[in-house]
Amino acid sequence: MRLAFRTAANNKHELLVPGALGCGGCQNPPHLIVRYWISVLDEPEFQGWWREIWFAIIDQGSENNFNIFYDYLDEYYIGAHD
Repeated sequence: MRLAFRTAANNKHELLVPGALGCGGCQNPPHLIVRYWISVLDEPEFQGWWREIWFAIIDQGSENNFNIFYDYLDEYYIGAHD
């Protein structure tokens, strides 16, 4: 996660589309993965780099991955705080 963000920041990308890291096909637990993403995004190193981040979520319907990511990220603010 950090490497992906560092690479994007180093290349001056402000719009990102990271993946859900195996929450669909590999059955990684979405509650855990989304909390890891938020934890990394909250680190001082990654503050103020991004204009928008859109997560690519595979959801077969019964997996509920989209709703889980949405519930965690709906009120989460990406960007420079005033």
